[in-house]
Amino acid sequence: MFKQRRSLPLHLCQLVTPSKNLHDRFCSAGFPKPTVIPNPIHLPPQKPDRSTLEKTKKQFNLQDDKITLLFVAAQLESPAKGMPILQEALARLPNPNTYQLIVVGHGRSKRNFAVKTFFAGPVEDREVMASLYQLSHATLIPSIAESYGMTGPEALHCGSQVLCNDLPVFRESMGEHAHFIENNDPQMFANTLEALFDKQSRPMTSGWKETQAQSEVSASYIRLYEKALSTAAKDSS
Repeated sequence: MFKQRRSLPLHLCQLVTPSKNLHDRFCSAGFPKPTVIPNPIHLPPQKPDRSTLEKTKKQFNLQDDKITLLFVAAQLESPAKGMPILQEALARLPNPNTYQLIVVGHGRSKRNFAVKTFFAGPVEDREVMASLYQLSHATLIPSIAESYGMTGPEALHCGSQVLCNDLPVFRESMGEHAHFIENNDPQMFANTLEALFDKQSRPMTSGWKETQAQSEVSASYIRLYEKALSTAAKDSS
């Protein structure tokens, strides 16, 4: 898209980006200054109840005596999502039998992981997705590149720990509430997991404040549209 800037009429370039990081990339490419509006979290406002959680556990054959890990990607084998790094990190765990992994997303993967793995395919039901987040002790995000990434904020929203590559966009969206892995190092992923769950306890996510409610994001877009319509009316008069 950045290479196609000159083919776009500048008066149509009222751009919206979900992150300051992407905003800066557009500006560097010569686009008019975009407006930053974070993507909303698309999960039910109420957390799943006990019966819903138990139903989800049975659906995905989750064991209570294992530490549950979650990996989510729109396209599982997209190079940007870093699945080879996930595979290597799990292979370096000293006690892989204490973990179980749920993989959510489109596409088939022939990868063999060192831990018990359930390939869930795409999960369209947002209540089920919220249950998976809540049941997961940690959500792993070894992405090489992201324009924003909703998995981390959604996981934090549901109380899951987040381990992710140290990308500027993740720093922007999750602040100090995620565990950032320098250079996407598989050994550091493994070490951080072991340090967090050495006694199979579940550290609580603390201090996370939801700032991406759908109502707030909708209000931001309405204000933007009203401003654009007001500007267009003035230009035509």
